[in-house]
Amino acid sequence: MKLNIPDAYDRMGVYHLNRMVKSGDATSAYALFQRAADIGSPAAMAFLGDKLSGTYDDPEGEFWGNVPVAVKMLECTFAQGYGPAAYDLEFIYKRAKTVEAKTRALQVFHEGVKLGCEKCASKLSMEFNGMYLSDGTNIVGHVDKARVQRYSKIADVLKLYDGRLKLPNLDKVLPLPPAPLPKWDGNTQTLINAAKAVTPTPKAQQGAALQGREFVSPGYAVPPLEQSTMAILGNQIVPRDGYWLALYGPVSAAKNQLTPARRNTPEGYQAGERFDAPSFEWLTADHVQWHYLGEAYVLPPQRYDFLKRMIDTGFLREVSQQTSPVRCNGQQRCPRTGIWEGRIADDHPMATLYNQWDRQALVEKDHAFPQPTAQFVDIAAHDLQWTYLGSPNAETGVWGRAFDRMTASGFQKRHCVMSRVFIVE
Repeated sequence: MKLNIPDAYDRMGVYHLNRMVKSGDATSAYALFQRAADIGSPAAMAFLGDKLSGTYDDPEGEFWGNVPVAVKMLECTFAQGYGPAAYDLEFIYKRAKTVEAKTRALQVFHEGVKLGCEKCASKLSMEFNGMYLSDGTNIVGHVDKARVQRYSKIADVLKLYDGRLKLPNLDKVLPLPPAPLPKWDGNTQTLINAAKAVTPTPKAQQGAALQGREFVSPGYAVPPLEQSTMAILGNQIVPRDGYWLALYGPVSAAKNQLTPARRNTPEGYQAGERFDAPSFEWLTADHVQWHYLGEAYVLPPQRYDFLKRMIDTGFLREVSQQTSPVRCNGQQRCPRTGIWEGRIADDHPMATLYNQWDRQALVEKDHAFPQPTAQFVDIAAHDLQWTYLGSPNAETGVWGRAFDRMTASGFQKRHCVMSRVFIVE
């Protein structure tokens, strides 16, 4: 809490609410939840939104809820990628009991599954199984056993991940009706892998190919010349371990005005060694200034590290790099069926919120690209750029589609004689 971490306030609110803290009670707990929500905790905002969605405090009808504010809070939380908010929104949306209200509730539940909400997947499994169909409150309106099975399997897996596993390409394997269901081999892992986010093979950090004194270990960097506080002539003994940069020019000249005396790359030396000779025969060692840059330091995790870790732990699937990337503006029609990734410019006010690793979708050819407003993110379509990541489905020559399954061992095809469908592993 001293570090102003939002979820720390949220957790402390739980401790107060459960009276695990001396003098803690609901009043202090809700104050902490409010503080957590104010500084960005999705969990706290969703909790307060759910509580505000109540309508009457007692049977006598004393009104205390604030549904409009509750909806705004839950939609804001959903926009941050917090799946459980969809579960609470569904109950508010369907209160109108109209066809439009039920459709909206069904769609937000489905989007919640994409964001890793296990409760959304479980509830949809029950809805498609006919729960409340007789009293008219069912949001689907019919029984669909095939979808029951898939939502149930997905719910079992999402429960293990507690909201951390995202399935942005869920429509590839489990689209909402009236879209037909793609064929499936019955393997739960096939279902999950196909719905995961994908990424082209991550590129390793630059500089790993440098050898000898110029080598810097991956994940490390050398301080820049501007931070150098020591410079000695090249005819002296190396006084300190670390990286040095060879330059030459007038002693009175600024560092950025000096000329490289070797390859203009930091070089590692140990104390007691001799500096190497300059690259030019006419330049003598006593005219070379070796500027001390310091020891290499550990870089914070980079994009490569993040993607590699996500692949290794199974949150992302690796796909082949596109040789000629296809990109489209968000106002265009999709030119090719497949998985597309949405991005906005880094200087856009909503870039931090929107440019996440799971902003992907399966888009059919000639269809419109998904609109950010459907996820309650205020971004105009023309500000979006969609990049094609690959085709998820193999043409089978029969009705329906097969979805792929990728493993680290590579690509293999297994032919299922009964259904005449290829499952790509």
